[in-house]
Amino acid sequence: MSQEYISIPVPVDRVHEVYELLARPRGETPQLSSPPPSNGGAGLDPALIERAYRESSDKMRQVFNHLAANAGTDVVTQELGDAVGYTAQQMAGTLGAFGRRWKNRYHGGKAAKWPFSARWDYGTGNAVYQMDPEVAEVIKRA
Repeated sequence: MSQEYISIPVPVDRVHEVYELLARPRGETPQLSSPPPSNGGAGLDPALIERAYRESSDKMRQVFNHLAANAGTDVVTQELGDAVGYTAQQMAGTLGAFGRRWKNRYHGGKAAKWPFSARWDYGTGNAVYQMDPEVAEVIKRA
């Protein structure tokens, strides 16, 4: 039995998700991911969060505002896009740009925890975001 292979471009930061999916036995029903435990924003500098908020585009500030207004609650990409008036593709671009800025401008090119969690829910096929209430308070003050 021969296997055929194809090449599919995958963003570098998502490769581990592809490997995770391929490691599952065929036919296995994916389990819903649970949100990562809240650390109360521990380790995140409130001044840096405020700076990132102030230096963000209008749409990214709307993303922050929507997540802050729904702190502690899972928000899927579609809901987030509806809140800011963007399609899923536009949301991907906005969040990708923020991720690069967060890493390169604010953390010297080193990966760092975002001010909100982001995970992929294989069961629903959606990205899910959540902001800790403590980070939400920083955003609301900004």
